Amino acid sequence: MESKHTYYIALGSNLGDRYASLQSAVEFCFLEIGPIEKLSRIYECEAQGFVGPSFYNACIALQSKLSPKQVLDKLLLFEIQGGRQRNRENYTSRSIDLDILMVDDLVVENKNLIIPHPKMHLRDFVLRPLSDIAPELVHPKLDCSTKELLSQLGQTSNLELVNLWLKNPSDRY
Repeated sequence: MESKHTYYIALGSNLGDRYASLQSAVEFCFLEIGPIEKLSRIYECEAQGFVGPSFYNACIALQSKLSPKQVLDKLLLFEIQGGRQRNRENYTSRSIDLDILMVDDLVVENKNLIIPHPKMHLRDFVLRPLSDIAPELVHPKLDCSTKELLSQLGQTSNLELVNLWLKNPSDRY
């Protein structure tokens, strides 16, 4: 029997209808990767590392039998279908940005995939929504919970809670 993994995925958008982009990503993850267990609140913050419109950010936790590489491939395909053009040299605005933050307590380091996400502990716009859904989740390399990492980091951007809620497609079934 294949084992299931818990994936923690960051969602971000700063172009077009940001809420619709995040909700569409949630629907895609549900249909293509696995059932959504938890959804964070949505936070808004200014673009980091480049000039652009502000982002909506959120995190989800989901269960999947897929490997991290399979999940990454599906997320990248969804980004491309959503108009994302990756620029490895500079950050740019994007309609959708999906990042695998953590998978259980796995550590993966190869050319195309690093888990846990190598910069997650430096980004309050990632840690705040992740802490909403998994405050006690322990970073396998830093040996700290997301709540502790967020506390250590403090606020590095002007995060504001958005009065919108992502809908869990699992609730319909």
